[in-house]
Amino acid sequence: MKHKLIFKKTFRDVISTAFWHFIGACVNRIIIAYEVHQRRSSELYKNTYSRLPLNLLQERNRYVDVGGLEYKEVDDLIVNKETISQYYLYKHVIGKDSQVKVCNVGAFNCSADYNYLMSNDKATVYALDFGNMEKLNSEFLSERLILRSGYPLEVLEDILATEGEMFFDYTIFTRTAVLFNKNELNSYMEVISRISKKVAFFEVVDFSNITSINTDLNSIEINNPLKMYSGMYIHNYSKVVENFGYEVSHVDLIPPGTFPNESSNGHHMICVVGEKIVN
Repeated sequence: MKHKLIFKKTFRDVISTAFWHFIGACVNRIIIAYEVHQRRSSELYKNTYSRLPLNLLQERNRYVDVGGLEYKEVDDLIVNKETISQYYLYKHVIGKDSQVKVCNVGAFNCSADYNYLMSNDKATVYALDFGNMEKLNSEFLSERLILRSGYPLEVLEDILATEGEMFFDYTIFTRTAVLFNKNELNSYMEVISRISKKVAFFEVVDFSNITSINTDLNSIEINNPLKMYSGMYIHNYSKVVENFGYEVSHVDLIPPGTFPNESSNGHHMICVVGEKIVN
């Protein structure tokens, strides 16, 4: 025979427990709110440069060469490269376009670019990033994968000077433009608007720091992007591309948990594609 095991509290104990649970919840929310405040008050948000100063250039070079390798290790473990976030624009935007020239700004680990090229034998990808791109991507050998090391903005300017206008069919950003303040993003777009027929952004959107119930990403002021954390922004990419002579041809918001190589839970991804308006 089973005996009932019932633990009874007095009404006073119930009220006391509920009270302390409430206090604990409040303290927890205060701690979280303080952490959010610290993140959104980061010194990085004081940067208003139009291009990276020397000290930050050196920092980015060090990050790509050493600090970012943990992300490469995660990506390398995923067999099907078409499932990672870096492949999204190739799969859903560029598709099976043949004979296209793609510029990937902030490419870092080029496993997705290489996989795309292996299934599109007439395409070419220029992969731009800080650090030593040749060393980082030594296993991806292809004459159609052009690795360019250095400050991507300066590399783009060099390509424009040597190859001329509208050299690229697509210029793409994946988890890269989120690091730009509004002025540096404008500097990139000034060059891209002359060198690329289409531009596509696939960027992180973290709503956890936003207090409003509804957030219309299209209502974000172009000169006042939303702060996320650690110097990252949510830009109004639709307005950005329109401001530089592109027509928005595709917009999508991808929910968290879509990609196996996500570095944090709860991040949405926004996709915005602009196509150059021909007069």
